[in-house]
Amino acid sequence: MNIVSVLNSKFFRISVLALTALLTLGIFYITLGMRPRLDPAPDIRPITPAKYNEWGQYADVLSVGVYITNFGVSDFPQGLFMIDAFIWVQFNPLVFSLDTVSQFSIDKGRIISKEFIEAIKIGEELFVRYRVRFEVKSNMNFKYFPLDSHRICAVIKYDNLAPSEVIVKMSFSRTWFGPNAVSPNWLYGEPSADFGYLEGRLDDRDLKNVVLTSAAVTFFDFERATLREAFVILGPYLIMLFLILSSLLMGWPAFQMLVITVLGILGMILQRIVVGHMSPLTSYYMLSDCVLFLALGCALLVLMIEIISTVYQRQEAWWLDTTRSSALTLASILFLVGWFYLLYLW
Repeated sequence: MNIVSVLNSKFFRISVLALTALLTLGIFYITLGMRPRLDPAPDIRPITPAKYNEWGQYADVLSVGVYITNFGVSDFPQGLFMIDAFIWVQFNPLVFSLDTVSQFSIDKGRIISKEFIEAIKIGEELFVRYRVRFEVKSNMNFKYFPLDSHRICAVIKYDNLAPSEVIVKMSFSRTWFGPNAVSPNWLYGEPSADFGYLEGRLDDRDLKNVVLTSAAVTFFDFERATLREAFVILGPYLIMLFLILSSLLMGWPAFQMLVITVLGILGMILQRIVVGHMSPLTSYYMLSDCVLFLALGCALLVLMIEIISTVYQRQEAWWLDTTRSSALTLASILFLVGWFYLLYLW
């Protein structure tokens, strides 16, 4: 049995298509949850002993904690989140006044409402609690949309206090979610925290003209709870591609297979228009875009073969079946290589 007879075998074509479908699903399943979070973190500078030596003094400490009661999404593509929380501060009342402690703000966000709840004396320190609703904007990276996971940050800062005067200290044990705080559409990890200071340059030409602000940051990690969006966005591309590849198995006239291929390509383009209303607006290519380009590239390869088949179908050229089998094999290999790269290596 020579290579031509193998390529012309219908069993060979069906095996190639079935193996391609199985490997596509297998690669998708294996790579779920493997993509890193690419969202940029705020530039919180650590307070080191070298900084203390530079400032010439040791700062007092404000211990800050956050208890999230509601974590809502205002505009996910724009990275806007609405958060209801209790924010509490523990401090030495001989060093800080209650008015000074209450003047915290949210970096890259705004406090919508702030309500004083209570002040409790704990030893020599004062424990003050506020009910706060604030909106925060997080710089989000949607490269892996719709299989993306994210880390957003809420930075609590004191614009009127420099890190040489006070350290706004926050630890992991002082940051947590309430039992009904999160949306069922997302899976949230335990929040984490860090503290330090923000550095703002007033003049890029003068390195000494900077403003230092005491700040603490809370990190929230979350990912999609279901694969609904992935199936809705990527599924039609894959279905239409495999319908196009399946046309190479049929014994239909070349013109009918050409029509199927053209309709499949048009379906991918229409799906992209629909997906455009669901996708974030970015200046870079997302996973959904790259899968479309990959599926379109393989479909166009098949389209070329179908056009050749339509032109030469009356001549009954012996090489048409071989060419179709070769196109099916090549398109399948190209798709699997691209699919593996996008989901595992990209």
